[in-house]
This record gives sequence, C-alpha cells and structure tokens, in this order.
Amino acid sequence: MVWVSGGMAVSRLFTLVASVIGARLLGVEEFGRFTLFLTIALLIADMGRPVDNAYVRETSGREETEAASYLRFSIYLKLGVIVSMALIWLSASAFGPSPFTAMLNLIGAALVAGSLWTVTYSLQANFQRRQQFRKVGMIDPLATSSVFVAMGLASLGGELAVQRVIAWVLLLSVLIAAVSSLLILWWTKRSVLPRAERKQFLSLIWIFFSSGAVLQVAGRLDTFLVAGMMDMRALGYYGAAARVVGPVGMLGAGAGMLLLPVARRAYESRAGLTDYIRRSALYNAAQLVVLLLLLGISEQLVSWLFGEQYLAAGEILRWLLLARILNALTVPFRVLLQASQWPARLFWAAVVRIVVGTVSIALLVPHLGGVGAAVGLCVGEFATLCVTVLFVRRGWQFEQREV
Repeated sequence: MVWVSGGMAVSRLFTLVASVIGARLLGVEEFGRFTLFLTIALLIADMGRPVDNAYVRETSGREETEAASYLRFSIYLKLGVIVSMALIWLSASAFGPSPFTAMLNLIGAALVAGSLWTVTYSLQANFQRRQQFRKVGMIDPLATSSVFVAMGLASLGGELAVQRVIAWVLLLSVLIAAVSSLLILWWTKRSVLPRAERKQFLSLIWIFFSSGAVLQVAGRLDTFLVAGMMDMRALGYYGAAARVVGPVGMLGAGAGMLLLPVARRAYESRAGLTDYIRRSALYNAAQLVVLLLLLGISEQLVSWLFGEQYLAAGEILRWLLLARILNALTVPFRVLLQASQWPARLFWAAVVRIVVGTVSIALLVPHLGGVGAAVGLCVGEFATLCVTVLFVRRGWQFEQREV
C-alpha cells in the first residue's frame, strides 16, 4: 500500500510542483491554458486504464506465458491509439479554422501526450498482476515526471511560454513511451493471443472502458465546463485549486489497484468480506485524515503555493477537498462492482455522476463561478456514492442467494 500510494502521490506531486512554477511564471491566464492542456492529457492517459484493468483481471493466477500474450496485445492496442491521436492532431491543425489554430494545436498535443503516457501504465499492470507493488509505485511517476522536467527545461530558455513547455513534454513523453514499449515487446516476444481469447479480452476492455471513460470525463467535467462557460483566467484559478487536491487524492487512489485482486473473495466467504472491509478502511484512512486537515487551511495553502494573485482559488479548493472525500468513500464499492457478475453497472453509476454533475455545474457556474463548479462536482460525487452503494447491495443479495 505504501509503495503504490506513495508512487501515485509522487506522480501528482510532480504535477503540483510543475503547476506552482507555471502559475508563478506564466500568470493566471496563461496558466489557465496550461491547465487545459494538462487536464486533457491526464484524461486521455487515464482512459487507457481499462486496458490494464482488464489485463490484471484476465491474467491473475495464470501462467507467465499466457499473461505475456495479453500484455503484448495490450501494448499493440495502445500503440494504435498513439498513432490515431497523432493523426487527429495533424488533421485538426491542417484543416481546422485558422482563428482556432492555437487552441486546436494545444488540444492535439494534449491528446498525443496522454496517449504516450498510457504505455507506462502497461508496465505497472504487469507488476500489479504479480502483486509486486514496490515496482508499481516506482513506475507510476514516470509519465508526469515529463511535465515536471519539461517545466524546468522550458524555464531555462528565457521567458516561459506554454508552447515551449508543451514541446518539451512531448519530446520527453516520446522517449519514455519508446523505452517502455521496447521493454514490453522484448519481454513478450513470440507471444500471441489466440483469436477467441482476444475477442473475450476486447469485450472486457469495452465493459471497463464504457464505464471508465464516462467516469474519467465526469471527474474532469468541472474543469471543461469552467473553460467553456467562463475564460482562461477563471480556469487558472480553478486549475490551481485542482492541482493541490491531486497529490492528496493519490494517497487513496492506490486503494482501487490494491483492492481489485482480492475483491472477488468478498463475495465468496465471510472471511473474504471481513478482509476486504479491513483493507478498504486501511487503504483510505491516510487520505481521509489529510483531506480533513486541509479543509481548515485551504486559503492559506493556495496563497503559500501560488501567491496572493491566486487567493480566489481558496474557496474552490475547500469544495474540491470535500468532493475528494466523497470519491474516496465510493472507491471500495466501485471495486466491488468491478469484481461482481455485473461490472457493466459501473457504466450506469458513471452516467448518474456525469448527468447529475453536469446539471449541477451548469446551474451553479453562472451564479458562483469556479466555486459553483466545485459545488456541482460535490453533488455529482454524492449521487455516485449513493447509486454505487445501492448497486453493490443488490448484487450482494443476489450472489448470496446463488451460494
């Protein structure tokens, strides 16, 4: 647990430090553009997680030779996504309307960067399957380290500009993805996934993706709506608050990764359920304690990190911390749904989150600005928690009747 959560926290810490540097050197409006780039890149990267979740689920307990064929197929899928994102970027830049060229380039670069980061997640999944969590934690910061190093390198070249930061991020991400891909292809040489298993694997990926993609979009919907309904300056304030929440949230983000391999046992025996409850409480405890402490010093924290010009982000941070608490409480129930006979119910939980969150944010942003987006996010998280608990309760009752 310490290695997984620590690795994720370091990953988000890299992002936070890079954001602090960017916020102070770029100014609020330009930092808003950087926030948009980073949000899209992280969204695309996390949307690759269903491939890794399906890989872990399908290969847990199997022989290494069988697992290798799944891993090789997974990396082929991700390399295909990288090529697709690059083509989308080139097409948008070449044929997009000229007034929007700069924004299209920013979005296209974010799509490519995020797809490159997914390759390192396959390395993590390989060690997660073996329950070698120290290596999982050590690999996690690889992707976001490119942002941290890129911000440092870009700041050495004189006046800092968003375009220069993005160029460095892309270059470093290509290098990391290339090395990771070559390692995986070398480990899995001469491994081929049979057609029947390939079809089943793709079906499972789709189930995880259909719910996971909606969840990932829902989790960043607040940022996108602030960007669309307000301006880059407002997004700069919101981005500052969101970056502070990231490292703290990662204290418990490893909970899902650690709970998934043992979640099925909760349905099979009372001892398995007791063990699952104990692990859930243990894995979430540190995050919840830190989140509660930070609620009381949100404004001072924003001022200390980003400067007096970002004080407007303090109230936003307070609501985002509350949303993170609700999300942490949802994770154990979401993992139980993944391990149940009806993982597709995750999709409907995600739909509830995105619908309730979208409506709440859209209604509140015109009146409360960025604070309204954070409040709306809390409403969506609370609705998701309620629905997920209900789904797990019904699924549990059904499976117990079968036993």
